[in-house]
Amino acid sequence: MAYQQAYTAVVRLKQTNTTEAMLHRFRAVEGLIYEYLRYEFKEHIIESKYTYSS
Repeated sequence: MAYQQAYTAVVRLKQTNTTEAMLHRFRAVEGLIYEYLRYEFKEHIIESKYTYSS
C-alpha cells in the first residue's frame, strides 16, 4: 500500500496537483508506520477482521 501511495504522490506532483500529492504522501508514510508498528509490536497487537489493511 505504501509504495502505491508514494508512486501516486509522484505522479500527482508531476501533474502539478500538489494537494493530491501531499495527501498521497501522507498515506504512504501512514502505511509505512503501520507496517513498522505491526512488525515491531506484534506481541501486543490483536488481529481481527476489522483491521486497517482490510
